[in-house]
This record gives sequence, structure tokens and C-alpha cells, in this order.
Amino acid sequence: MSIIGDAGRLPSASGTNTSVSLDAVINAARRLDELSTARVVCEAAEAVHKAQKGGQPVGTLSPQMILVTREGIALDLMAQPSTAHMSPEKLKGHAGDRRSDVFSLGVVLWEALTHERLFDGASEDAIKQAVFDREVQPPSELNANIPSELDAIVKKALARDPAERFPSAKVMAAELSTILDDAGYPDDHSEIEKYLVAEFPAGAIPPKLSSTPAGSGPVKAPTAAARVQLNQTMMGMAPIKDPAELRALAERAAADRKAEDEAKAAEKALSEKAAAKVAADKAAADKAAADKAATDKAAADKAAADKAAADKLAADKLAADKLAADKKATEAKVA
Repeated sequence: MSIIGDAGRLPSASGTNTSVSLDAVINAARRLDELSTARVVCEAAEAVHKAQKGGQPVGTLSPQMILVTREGIALDLMAQPSTAHMSPEKLKGHAGDRRSDVFSLGVVLWEALTHERLFDGASEDAIKQAVFDREVQPPSELNANIPSELDAIVKKALARDPAERFPSAKVMAAELSTILDDAGYPDDHSEIEKYLVAEFPAGAIPPKLSSTPAGSGPVKAPTAAARVQLNQTMMGMAPIKDPAELRALAERAAADRKAEDEAKAAEKALSEKAAAKVAADKAAADKAAADKAATDKAAADKAAADKAAADKLAADKLAADKLAADKKATEAKVA
């Protein structure tokens, strides 16, 4: 089953229609430039959206399923699905939804930009575990030509929680299209056609520089000569950085992130300690105020009781004096 995307129909320069898988493009001797790669995945996302029936996912996508032609992008949904491109929820046995396709497209975009395998392992279980918890490195840390805007697209598409992904492949395609428009990328397939004519003049797929059956393990590193070829791009961008340098940059970035996280944790601990001290001081002040209020009330109560006793004593004395006076007056009358 193949589904053609929305790309415009372009006349072929040689009259022959070149059709190769995105997997073949990724493994070709010369890289497809980064913006054209984004265009391929953008059109693949649009084709995926069209292929979804009633909002149901089309299934796990992989670079082998995306066919790149001079006229547009097609999907070969009969290709064998790959565990390394499957969404976490589907690996857990859930049916998934349109956002599961978004995750697969995110893996495809990451791999097409970096020419590396994102989730690999020595066994199916190891690959599944990588999908579940491996940290996803921003593609620009492996390929210095990648715009940061594409890093953001990849990050959102690869969110483990489906609720944090693009709601559909259509929305993801729209975001990619906006980036391409902002970058001034041609609104046609001309750059991709030029690449296909140069790299696949007869439509033949060259031997892969590094190949791995779907989900069977890590991709082998290309030879030194292959690295030189891979560092060539079609649109005159800066050369790809040396892999060793990129690894060093990635390690340094990871160390910087760790140091920043530790600094934030220490700052948070200090802030929490200060907050705890403020709370303790307030509690002590509140207790002191409560104690003073209790003491003042006790003193006031005692003063009131003392006054009441004194008033009663004075009243009793007046009554006694009056009684004595009355008695004396009575006795005087009798005498």
C-alpha cells in the first residue's frame, strides 16, 4: 500500500522518475541538506495525516516506509515496522492514536537529520528500554547545521507523554512548513529533485554505508572516507563537525547541564532552608505573642479579681458600719 503526499508535480529533468526510500537517502554518500530533509518529513507527515482513517494511527513509521521521489513523498505502509521507531504507548501494548504516529515521525526526523540511530540496543528488550527512558539529545549537538527550531520540533514530537506531543501529524507538518517558510526554502521540490538527480541518477539505491535490519541493533559507524563524504551538503552550508568533536561538545554540554542542575538544586536547598528559618522565626514570634497575650490576660484577670474582692470588702465594711450605727441609734431611743 502506497500513499502519495501533497508535493507538486514537477517535470523530471531526465524523464525518469527516481524513487528511493528515506533510509537510502540517509545512508547515501552525500547528505541531503537539513532544510530539504525537513521538507521530506513535512510532506511525509501530511501524507500520514491523509492516510489516517477516522483518526486512527497508520502504524509504526520508519525511514524505509518513506519514499522520496522527484514529484513528492510517498508512503509504503507495507514495509516491516521497526521497534526502534515505535511509540512508548504502543510498546506497552496500547492501541495508540494519531499522536503515536507523531512519535514515529519524530524518530524519523531525528535520524534523518543526524544520520544516526536514535534508539538502539543489542536486543529487542534493550531497544524497547531505550525508547522508554533514553535521553534524546538535540539533533544540533550531532549536526551543527541543524537550526534550533528543528530541535524544538523533534523534542515536542518525541515527548514520552502523548499529551505533550503535537496533536496530529498535520499540526507537526504545519510547524515544519512554518520553519521552512521563515528560512526562505523554495515552495517546491526543486532542491530535492536536484539532490536525487545527482545522487540517484538512475534511481538505483547505492550500498548503505551502515545498515541494520529494523530493530536489530546499533548502526555501525561509517569509515573515515565515508565521514568525509557525509560532511558534504547540497546547499553550501557549513561542513558537519567532526564526530569526535561533536561527542566532546555533547559531553561538555551534558556536564554543563549537570553542573547547572546541581547549582539549581543547591540554590533551591538554600532557598528552602531560608524559607524554613523564616517560618521558624514567625512561629517563634507568634508563640511569644501568644504567650504575652496569655500573660497579659492572666494579669488582667487577676487585677479584675483583686478589684472585685476589694470592692466587696469595702461594701461589706459599709454594710457592717451601717448596721452598727443603726443598732446604736436604736439603743439610744430605748434608753
